[in-house]
Amino acid sequence: MKLGVGTIKARPFNWADLLTLYRYRHQIACLDSILALTRGQPLGFWVALRHLRLEENALTAVLQAGDGKPALVGQASLRNGGSLGQMTFILPATSGQITLVPFLIEELARQVGQQGGLGLLAAVDEESPLFEGLRHSGFAVYAWQRIWRLMGSPQTGNGQGDWLPTTGLDEFAIRSLYQALTPPLVQRAEPLAERALAGMVFQQEGEILAYMEAHFGPRGILLFPLFHPDVQRPAEVLQAYLRGLHFSLGRPVYVAVRSYQAWLEDALADLQGELYRQQALMVRYLTVTQRTAVWAPARAGRDNRQPALIGPLPKEMRPAPLQRVTEIITPSKTYYNKSENLLERINR
Repeated sequence: MKLGVGTIKARPFNWADLLTLYRYRHQIACLDSILALTRGQPLGFWVALRHLRLEENALTAVLQAGDGKPALVGQASLRNGGSLGQMTFILPATSGQITLVPFLIEELARQVGQQGGLGLLAAVDEESPLFEGLRHSGFAVYAWQRIWRLMGSPQTGNGQGDWLPTTGLDEFAIRSLYQALTPPLVQRAEPLAERALAGMVFQQEGEILAYMEAHFGPRGILLFPLFHPDVQRPAEVLQAYLRGLHFSLGRPVYVAVRSYQAWLEDALADLQGELYRQQALMVRYLTVTQRTAVWAPARAGRDNRQPALIGPLPKEMRPAPLQRVTEIITPSKTYYNKSENLLERINR
């Protein structure tokens, strides 16, 4: 691959690249919000060690540019057996290196595709120069999210009110809530079927109206709320959940509010939260959706067919026609005839 003067060549990560990591450690762009807020900057010797551990599914690539430019290092990972890979970081994230980002992304996309991944996800700050670099690399925005930081420590108390741990019986209700509140673009990029439901649910009048997913790390706690608009007093509901974080140990608590849940920001402001970061959630798919015809039994299609609102109904669905009664009912010749003869005698 060539870009202007000099040759660009992507290669795997090796121990000699630790010097590059250390030299540009302050110019890193973390593209994984969960990793950045719960574990801090994704740098250090664990980057190389994680790359050597095959079970972690971490893929690291180095783009060696010419003309005295520093090498561009990037990493992606396939975690929890998901079908989409997650971009971890890119460095150095400077405006002078943006033209090289598409070449690095192509190498990472190739490695993710070889591991069975169907796409790549990235969470990038709006002010980051990488936003345009990712767009030129085939990424598209599927949602926006704003990270809020709760300043005060969670107040401990007795229990979490109506918040309960998720059980197998709650799975259908949670998935129905997710499908009702989440746009189709988000459902495709973040399918709920690939995640284990290990959060907590909130019940109001016996109905599950909220689901909270939490991620814990040594540097912080990140919460992903999913609230139905019918939840009454959402600030009190959030406060009840925070009371159950007995093992926060002084770590900051972050709340990720998606653009389709923006009405929750008023509740976070009531809890003395402050806006910490604004991010664009981007995805690049490595496959092309293709619709194909599927054969189905004719009887199954007929039995599952919905009746049309207009036009004639099929013959087997038409109601039976009404029949006019033509028989004449004659009174009995025993009791009724005797009654008529008696009336005739009285009238005479």
